[in-house]
Amino acid sequence: MDDSQKIKNSLQFKLSIWLMASFLLFAAGAGILSFFRSFHEAGELLDEELQQVAELLVHNDVSCQHNMHGAALKDERAIIVRKITDRRNENFFSQILYAMHDGFHTVSSVDGKKWRMFITSDSSGERFLVAQQFFLRNKIAVESMIATLAPFLAFTLIAAIVACLLVRRLFRPIRKMAASIDKRDEQDLSPIYQHHMPSELIPFIESLNRMFSRVTLSMEMQRRFVADAAHELRSPLAALTLQAERLEAVNMPAPARERLNILRTGLNRACALLNQLLTLARAQGHRQEKSESLSLMALFRQVLSDMLPLAEAKNIDLGIASVDDVVIALPPMAAASILKNLVDNAIRYTPEGGCIDLYAGYAHGAPFFSVSDTGPGIPPEEMNRVFDPFYRVLGNTATGSGLGLSIVKTLVESAGGTVSLENLNTGKGTGLRATVSFRERQG
Repeated sequence: MDDSQKIKNSLQFKLSIWLMASFLLFAAGAGILSFFRSFHEAGELLDEELQQVAELLVHNDVSCQHNMHGAALKDERAIIVRKITDRRNENFFSQILYAMHDGFHTVSSVDGKKWRMFITSDSSGERFLVAQQFFLRNKIAVESMIATLAPFLAFTLIAAIVACLLVRRLFRPIRKMAASIDKRDEQDLSPIYQHHMPSELIPFIESLNRMFSRVTLSMEMQRRFVADAAHELRSPLAALTLQAERLEAVNMPAPARERLNILRTGLNRACALLNQLLTLARAQGHRQEKSESLSLMALFRQVLSDMLPLAEAKNIDLGIASVDDVVIALPPMAAASILKNLVDNAIRYTPEGGCIDLYAGYAHGAPFFSVSDTGPGIPPEEMNRVFDPFYRVLGNTATGSGLGLSIVKTLVESAGGTVSLENLNTGKGTGLRATVSFRERQG
């Protein structure tokens, strides 16, 4: 889904649009009402003004010209005062119907202009006409409406902006919750914290928490199945391995002995796979083992003594590249399993005649150790996937179960650390460095 489609489907965007449309509709309605009210008030005011002028004519015997031209007719604000006679001139006022009764009238002249008139009579029977262009009423109404609506429109605009900001602020808990879920590790299925969450989100959060519980139960059942299956298979495989060892002492033809060696190799691989499955099941089972202060140099020497025969078989230079000792706090079995799997993985993927270095130190006061090799490295697009159980880099022919790095990551993260991989340029070719880091100084 592209960005434009996401915006269109956004509740925040829709709510903001509806609020702004409501404000604008309200402002438009208020403007229309204000115009008609202003028009009505302007009409009453100007009608009263015309009536007052007419009363002045009647009570003060003001003389009026029969004909009026020039600036008075051109001035849209001017009040035209005429005496109605029986003379028929060519101007507008001579076209008034003599039968028109006294009072207010609205008429249009031959030139298309609209006029508001008031006709009155004095005691002698003379009739007078007081007129003004209708345009003035509209102009006063519009000016009054603008004066009334200007602050109101400004307030409406400010209110719309404030409403949009409030909507954005109200949706902030949803964004925070989404960000926190997105940052979670794939193994973290703990319930979502509901405190200070809007009540409308509580049913949604409770549904997610129930789903997390079901997924956790399903994963736990899967881990138990794998662990139980691996445990149950150990005894038959151990019996088969023992029978193969006894069979090796029997005299047999060379082809049969060659097949027996292939069988023993397959049994050894199956036993190693079962051991790794049990180790992974124990690591994922969150069993809390007691941590101890461990010397990484002593741990390096212990693992080297176990893994050196495998390295010598491929003529790999396996050694310790650091001098200073580093102390970490980890369960001994977990620490040995982490380092052994990293070294075993390096030996499997390092070509004959390569080099593997173990290094320990402190970075910003926090301990770390690394295993570097001169193998082919890992394609960048597969860096994260190699930690998945049973995943192996495509195109690689090295033997292995694909569980080593998954075991390492599970054990390291359960101890509060992190594991990272980095491709190297060793000068002699490519290489890979696996680094295990901790957040604070230990020991």
